[in-house]
Amino acid sequence: MQKLVNPDTNEVFFGKIDGEISLNYEDYRLKSIFDKNIPKLIEKFRFHKFIFALIITDSHLIGIGIIGLTYISNIFVFSYSIQNKEYFEIDKKVPFELNLKYPINPDNYIISYKNKNDFVSIEKNKDNSQLKININFKNEFEIDGQFFYGSKTNNPLRICAPNGINCWTFTEKCSCIEPTLLKIKIKDKNVQPDLSKTTLLYDWSCGYMKRLTNWHWAAFSAVDPNLKMTLGGNFASFINETYITENAYWIDHEMFKLNKVIFNFANNNPENLWTINSDDNKVLLKFNPLKKRVQKLNLGFLKIYFRQYLGIFSGTLHADNKKEIHFENAWGVTEIQRALW
Repeated sequence: MQKLVNPDTNEVFFGKIDGEISLNYEDYRLKSIFDKNIPKLIEKFRFHKFIFALIITDSHLIGIGIIGLTYISNIFVFSYSIQNKEYFEIDKKVPFELNLKYPINPDNYIISYKNKNDFVSIEKNKDNSQLKININFKNEFEIDGQFFYGSKTNNPLRICAPNGINCWTFTEKCSCIEPTLLKIKIKDKNVQPDLSKTTLLYDWSCGYMKRLTNWHWAAFSAVDPNLKMTLGGNFASFINETYITENAYWIDHEMFKLNKVIFNFANNNPENLWTINSDDNKVLLKFNPLKKRVQKLNLGFLKIYFRQYLGIFSGTLHADNKKEIHFENAWGVTEIQRALW
């Protein structure tokens, strides 16, 4: 198994990663602007990790996220009803990593949070091509889900790229992950999704990020009944673009890699229509935001201004040796993130 960091040279493997990888981040020495070793304690607090999954059914969008910043952790779940626009969210912030277990292994892991009333578990097993999500928040929000997620069948995008001085980020992104089992209960009401119309988009990321970080991000996932195929995409700007981008789209689980994408929206009113286009015009998208999530934190040493929009994508995808594909009404998410961490 390949190691991400060479402990003898402090070099990091940058680029697209197709096979298993050992994220031996503890062997990496983070440097200052003058190439001096940063104290180990500060280095520990600079390592961040994230997992986010968005389940898109015929009736609801269900979001699950766990963010570990070492000195503070954020665990959240939310639901958005497509029919009646009802929104429900549970958001917990805990000091350090209290009650949180978060192994740094993108291939096989059980990430879990547990206290007296709440339980969250996200489990990935590469050998069984399985992703499991189990959640129970005070019996108000319950999920029991299993998804087929294989590296060869789903073709996730896995890259490691530098960002900032001596910093780097590893990320795994995938769309159109399909369920084999899904039970949802929200505030004593059972949600019965049509599994044939349900998909999941997935984001697992970690690394030493720039002290001042910002990004634009967009992702969608859909089963198109008219085209009789699955479609999905992952696009970002300002975060991983120097060596390799994290931009890709999927057509029936076949991944097509992209270079740069351009996000265009009104800075003073991002709740209006967005356009997201690749520089080679293989992707031409419009995004209509319908629901906004906002988080603002100002703790002095930590400042976050985060806006996430749930909404509908439409547009065209151009695949190599395939005809132009036009689609409409694909649900997904966009983000505007600014952070000093």
